[in-house]
Amino acid sequence: MRFETEVEQMDREPGPARRLPCGSPTHKGEDAMLILSRKLNERIVIAGNITITVVEIRGDKIRLGIEAPNSVPVHREEVYQHIQEHGPQRKTA
Repeated sequence: MRFETEVEQMDREPGPARRLPCGSPTHKGEDAMLILSRKLNERIVIAGNITITVVEIRGDKIRLGIEAPNSVPVHREEVYQHIQEHGPQRKTA
């Protein structure tokens, strides 16, 4: 028998989006992760100027399209961590 996780149960229930406490040590106190469900081609809007679109779902991978102002850096987590550790890399011609 398979038991649903708390997130799966909440995902089935109608109502507003829910926040769960983050497990990351960088999140303290009242910070939480917002859990949302989206289907193919559906979007999430952040602060009115960032849009995330589900552009493809293939197996266990989801491709996201992110529209954001050029002034907002957007990185995959592993790239962000590398930048934090080593600084930004400059392209050479």
